[in-house]
Amino acid sequence: MAIIPKVNHPFYTVALIKSRALKRANGINIIAKIVESGFDIVRMRTKPLCPTEIEAFYKEHVGRPYYDSLVESVSGGIIAMILEIRDPTLDPIKAWREAIGATDASKAAEGTFRNLFGGYRFYPNAPLSDNAVHGSGSWTEARFEASLLFGMPNVK
Repeated sequence: MAIIPKVNHPFYTVALIKSRALKRANGINIIAKIVESGFDIVRMRTKPLCPTEIEAFYKEHVGRPYYDSLVESVSGGIIAMILEIRDPTLDPIKAWREAIGATDASKAAEGTFRNLFGGYRFYPNAPLSDNAVHGSGSWTEARFEASLLFGMPNVK
């Protein structure tokens, strides 16, 4: 696994391994699958997110019916925050979103991160937000998330 101290790559994405997945001892397996999927981990840290960070992280979801469950999915303990890059000829955000699968882990394609590590595999009534991982949905989100979680400049 390549752990590179500085990010000099213009195209990256942010991934989170959510606290429930870590509590199920899936963290190492998820990290190994990230690398096997062709991503390089350039920064990684683990810590619980404070309420202010969570609010900022999911601000575009405020007021939606699933918001409380989404907040709970990252506030139940330590999460792993990962900045990852991929071959510069590929779009890392699109590649990561395809690799993680559908938001509903029980409907995610076979072999995707959410299919393999989502809560439904362990608990029949797991909430939708217990889908093991998060991925930036756009370049704008990736820049904002990297700024919030890693202190990187949020350049446009």
